[in-house]
Amino acid sequence: MDDTIAAIATSVGQSAIGIIKISGPSALSIAQKLFRSRKNKNILSVPSHTLHYGFIVNPKNGQKIDEVLLAVMRGPHTYTREDVVEINCHGGRAPLYKTLDLVLEAGARLAEPGEFTKRAFLNGRVDLTQAEAVIDLITAQSEQALHLLVNTVEGNTFKPIYALQKEVEDWQARIEAELNFPQDLSWSFQPQELLAHLDQWTKLVDTYLNSYESSKFLIEGMKLVIAGKANVGKSSLMNQILQKERSIITSIPGTTTDVIEDSLYLKGILVRIMDTAGFGKVKNEIEREGMRRSQQIISQADLILLVFDGSQPLDEHDLLVMDLVRGQQKKVLLLVNKSDLDIRIKTESLIEFFGSSTPLILVSALTGEGICDITRIIADRYLDDQPANLGLAINLRQKGILAEIRQSLTALGELIRDGQPDDQVAEEFRLLSRLIRQLRGDLWSEDLIDQIFEKFCIGK
Repeated sequence: MDDTIAAIATSVGQSAIGIIKISGPSALSIAQKLFRSRKNKNILSVPSHTLHYGFIVNPKNGQKIDEVLLAVMRGPHTYTREDVVEINCHGGRAPLYKTLDLVLEAGARLAEPGEFTKRAFLNGRVDLTQAEAVIDLITAQSEQALHLLVNTVEGNTFKPIYALQKEVEDWQARIEAELNFPQDLSWSFQPQELLAHLDQWTKLVDTYLNSYESSKFLIEGMKLVIAGKANVGKSSLMNQILQKERSIITSIPGTTTDVIEDSLYLKGILVRIMDTAGFGKVKNEIEREGMRRSQQIISQADLILLVFDGSQPLDEHDLLVMDLVRGQQKKVLLLVNKSDLDIRIKTESLIEFFGSSTPLILVSALTGEGICDITRIIADRYLDDQPANLGLAINLRQKGILAEIRQSLTALGELIRDGQPDDQVAEEFRLLSRLIRQLRGDLWSEDLIDQIFEKFCIGK
């Protein structure tokens, strides 16, 4: 990493401030070429972590581009552990893009997505779990998620696992020493002592694995899908829940032909609401594709609001959706719409089909009756039903490695209880140690790193 990178680090639009970040060995010399202070400061000689007022100037013609504050931060005490310059411009598109153009002309390269954080990882400022938490922190949608992810970014989440690595390596060294130098040791391998440690390590790893679902829920939110046959009032109910006109409403069946998404917050949790195309007789390829997408979204739901037209008896299209939803084995909230009309649907048939524990609400998308009951039940029954999180933010990659660590611990216990040779125990310890280092990012491949950092935005 002997080149210098630059990018706009803030959203582009109309705002008071926009920041261009430069990182690398030429960051200060590039700033010196473009920055003019009123006191003609030499940026190459100013102290680290200082802020300077002046102008960005086109070095070719001396034209002033923008009035800025320029921050100078010398490595290794920076985000990337390289020399870093941040140019605080006015937030409009013209000053930001023109300043960035001049920075690139002066010798920087446009940063790739996530390249600043990638450099922080490769330069040893953060481990891989911390780097992964950065992107989730940027997209965090709730206060609970924010607390979890800040803890990970600070390096606290996996400290107990990394402490476990030291214990694992100590035991590995003891066993391998007994294998190679048995005559020189004053102690011998004690299986029961190691089994006691394995039990403690397994409980620790289980704590992390058990936190995956709750951390995923807090970070990503609840995916709530509104489903049902065509023309039962799904879109109208979505608008009522959101208290705004998000979905188009007509009396024509099949108005919604694609998934429409919006969100709200309940008890501080992001709830992503998705209105799906109704199920019914397919008239054209567009409706066929809409129903296919509806099935796909239903399969991904955390909670399904299954809507029925209460003014009509159940028909074959209702039964089709009911079979589909029950087959997914998802949490369901039954909504019988059009309660302002005469109810002709047999609600007892719905309860019998889905079970007495499945709640059913009579609602009216026209009058708003029952809407408050929907949000109350979602908040009290489903959001509160999530497993407790112990302050651990776990992503899918980390969960997979933790599951392998759990398997390795189980295999170690079986080897010891079966009295297998010490060389097999030592080999399993080597695998266990490699897995922990893989979790931390001490062992990585280019493909893995590219896959992680391509999810980032440019400028981070």
